[in-house]
Amino acid sequence: MNATSARVLRALDGAETYLRGRQSPSGGFCFYRSALLEEPNLGDTYHAVAALTRLRRRTPQAAKIADFVSRAALYGPSYYYFQWLTLDLLGQIAGIPQVARHAIARLTVTVPDREHTETTTWLERTRQVLCLRQALGDSDKHPDVLRFLQSHRAGGGFGDAPNLWNTWQALAILAILGRLADATDTAAFVNSLQRRPDGFTMTPCSSAAYPDTVYAGVMCCASLEVPIRYPGDIVEFTLSCQTAEGGFARASTGLPDIQRTYWAAEVLTRVAPTLP
Repeated sequence: MNATSARVLRALDGAETYLRGRQSPSGGFCFYRSALLEEPNLGDTYHAVAALTRLRRRTPQAAKIADFVSRAALYGPSYYYFQWLTLDLLGQIAGIPQVARHAIARLTVTVPDREHTETTTWLERTRQVLCLRQALGDSDKHPDVLRFLQSHRAGGGFGDAPNLWNTWQALAILAILGRLADATDTAAFVNSLQRRPDGFTMTPCSSAAYPDTVYAGVMCCASLEVPIRYPGDIVEFTLSCQTAEGGFARASTGLPDIQRTYWAAEVLTRVAPTLP
């Protein structure tokens, strides 16, 4: 094992320790949990379970997590999404309450007027709803969604101003709909954003990178089977975002959270093994 591999392994061990420390007695997780505050939620719980799964580490108190997630109050698509995916990761998909299944079956995707749309929010909701609908057996190809994506595409990238984050979301939607082949020039767009010193930039005009930039870039490359040009830079940047607690933040001096720790787990486990 070389020095970089050893650093990555220590970082992943630290991430596991951080995640375990964010778990409540109920089984759920919350990034701001403390000795005086217990507010586990579905989003943090999903990202914690997903991170531990990605790290191939044991998920602590899996039965309690499944019970917490199954009983959680659900207020919209993201709640159904996090509940479903968490139970799926735990091998407990049968635990999805019937009322949740009925609610998911009623979810629809509405293509809005382009001039009155916050594209990032629409992409996230659409990705989650289509993922859930597919899980229930929906085979609709949603041509209106495909047309909307094409209207928000330029130079191979997606978004009002094409960027990596919106492109990752759009590619995820195309993959759900079985239409990744439609993104013929997106690989060139993603490749153009592979830059030093951090591995990726969010847009053609930006220079600074953040964890969401690198995560989106790595996931775009995985979707399109595009080789990662600067794996060493990506690993170094990601490691630089780990805090003393073991969790990951925007920078080593920032406040760590569970979602960024999940992003780091995805990035490090996908990219570090490619290093020489």
